Amino acid sequence: MSWTTEFLESSAFKVKHPKEVKQVLELMGFSVDTHDNQINFYSTDNEYFDEDTEVVLSLKPITVEGKEEPTNIIGIISDSCMESVDLEELEKDTYMVQSITEYLQDELTDEKQYITIMNVGFEGRISGNYNPFGDLTFITKNTVKFSSLWATEQQFKKECGITE
Repeated sequence: MSWTTEFLESSAFKVKHPKEVKQVLELMGFSVDTHDNQINFYSTDNEYFDEDTEVVLSLKPITVEGKEEPTNIIGIISDSCMESVDLEELEKDTYMVQSITEYLQDELTDEKQYITIMNVGFEGRISGNYNPFGDLTFITKNTVKFSSLWATEQQFKKECGITE
């Protein structure tokens, strides 16, 4: 028997619409903390940051049952979400769809804000843990960068002149 255990955590960052961003991240399965106009999120049960997730936004604010304030969030489209939005059920020309990274970039308050998402884990078997992995995603208003632990190791080896 084998399994994968992973843990994800983000840096704290400021966004234009904290309640809406919190809602999107919770739909992705993350636990979200907000304080002092900042958000950070983390996994509690092997959730991962699925870059293929899309955010469905209403072009005009809508009132959602159980919510106090109007919102533009209709939902998300994701293979890892049990309640993905079915676009065929929505009226044409009333919504837009953005990738999760584009959505977060648009929500950052300014060019000095950034989101660092660190993901680490390992594969496990009854006989023990092995094959550790990790990666980092870095999002600013204008860029998205990614690095795995393996790529960082290769960079360090190159900088130190170590070849195999």
